[in-house]
Amino acid sequence: MTVTKKKTAKIVIVAFLMLCVGYIYNEDSKLSRFLSSKDNDKEEGTSSPKSCDGWCHPHSDPWDMKCTFKHCNGCSQCFEDVPAVKVFYNVYTSDSSQDHIEASKSIVEEQMKLILPFHKVLVRYIGTKIDIDNAETLRHDEEGNEKGTLELLYNHCKENPEDMVTYIHNKGSFHPSAENDALRKFLTRGALSQECASMPDTCNVCSSRMSPYPHPHTSGNMWTAKCDYIQKLYDPYEFEERMNKLYQGLADPNLAGLGLGRYAAEHWVHSHPSVKPCDLSNDSFVWNYDNIPPPDFKIGLKPAPRYDYDTYSRLMGGFPEATMYDRLNEYHVLYDEIPGPTWWGWNFYADAKKVGGSFGSFGSQE
Repeated sequence: MTVTKKKTAKIVIVAFLMLCVGYIYNEDSKLSRFLSSKDNDKEEGTSSPKSCDGWCHPHSDPWDMKCTFKHCNGCSQCFEDVPAVKVFYNVYTSDSSQDHIEASKSIVEEQMKLILPFHKVLVRYIGTKIDIDNAETLRHDEEGNEKGTLELLYNHCKENPEDMVTYIHNKGSFHPSAENDALRKFLTRGALSQECASMPDTCNVCSSRMSPYPHPHTSGNMWTAKCDYIQKLYDPYEFEERMNKLYQGLADPNLAGLGLGRYAAEHWVHSHPSVKPCDLSNDSFVWNYDNIPPPDFKIGLKPAPRYDYDTYSRLMGGFPEATMYDRLNEYHVLYDEIPGPTWWGWNFYADAKKVGGSFGSFGSQE
């Protein structure tokens, strides 16, 4: 072998060894970053490795649901941070029988399995207090409803406008039914999802399904939201009073259709003209209880509403107040504001020719 050939061979061998070392170092760095992120998350609850295309496996242990570099080929998304999210959990437990207590515990166990490392669970108990691991007690009331928990969330956001918050409740503990079980599982998965926790700037409220009909709401009322948006709302108790006053001239108002009375709590989070809703499901479910998707529905975050007016109105249709005019009138009376050019309703109502209103202006409440 000539000297030139020997030098060439040495260069090839050295280059090959350098490539091997670089590959090993690169893979080791990925593993180190993953393990480091995982350990930090467990201690601080502030971030977690992000999945490349949704959760890898539907395990009950949140750590088993994370993609490692092996599962998603080392894509950088796996190591993105997710900010800490405060979860305000409304837990109602009737003490009327041991069966009710056990049923409530079962629902809580089911929902807590979906808690992720970046979640901090804050519980407001109503009725019998039950033990919940890895959760902080905010308050315990013998009686009450979800407005009290929403008020705690609202007050937190007023003091912490940079935070992200989630609202969930143990739906079905008061009225057990197969329908409530299905809706609870659908809503909980969305509200506690990584997709909602890391929603883009084009969203400020995220849920499994936002419906604009007959008023903007999420049926079942579980969601994640940004505090800088929440602080623009009224206190939940004051909001209900203002909504009731707004429509007090109606002889027989449809409470559910207008978002009045106890239904005001469901309307509350989407009630401001600056809301930028997103939702996660591409299934046919729109609101109420028809066609609720399975708990393992495919998650895909998109701006809401994602369907046209007729798709939402096919259920219990005939609400004359579900028009652009009446939505704008409510914004004007409640908040003395009109939406900006990116408001979800401009095209939604105009395309359906639902622009004109059924009621005259009620004027300001100030």
